[in-house]
Amino acid sequence: MSFHGADLVTEGRVRQPSNAPCTHCGAKPTADVDFLDKRGGLTTTFEGPFCRDCGLAVFRSATASTLSRGWWGLTSFFATPFVAGANILSRRRVARLSSPQMPTEGRTSMPVGRSLWLRWEIIGALLPIVVAAAVVGVIRVNSDRERQQVASYIGKCVQFSIPAGALVGKATIVDCTGPHDGRIASVFAGSCPPADPSIIVPEARTTEITYCVDPGE
Repeated sequence: MSFHGADLVTEGRVRQPSNAPCTHCGAKPTADVDFLDKRGGLTTTFEGPFCRDCGLAVFRSATASTLSRGWWGLTSFFATPFVAGANILSRRRVARLSSPQMPTEGRTSMPVGRSLWLRWEIIGALLPIVVAAAVVGVIRVNSDRERQQVASYIGKCVQFSIPAGALVGKATIVDCTGPHDGRIASVFAGSCPPADPSIIVPEARTTEITYCVDPGE
């Protein structure tokens, strides 16, 4: 048994081309691979074996369709990258084949068409990046708003209401021209200086925030 050319080498293993003819044109050699076309919740399988040209043509068509129509739906959004990845692995096998030989009489290999990189559907590959960037942007905007809200309390006056014998009481923002127990001097994620009273406010989406009060103000 002899092996000739890079057609037989896939991912570091020696592999013979399929002896079966191409399902479309009847040419050989072929690779026994399938390609998937995902459109939302519907997945179509194009079963091989394929010769090099037919395989590349089906890969480009099916993957372009998947990148443009496969994202619609929560499950489909996460499944589409795996479908595209499976197609890419199958493409590697057909791309290593030699030129199609001896097609069935009256039949020819499919035109391979434009490269996937030259089709507008390739923009669909950017969709996960766009979505991730949008999520990060929303999180940052919300965080900035929280920080601004927290910082807005600095300089305001508070009055404490602590029941006798209790260690925890209530702090109320009051007008600095009236009676008050101090002014909020700073905000920490940790502890205030030992001499300053502190107001600890649990935040649902962050850590506890500590407002440090200057009693001399």
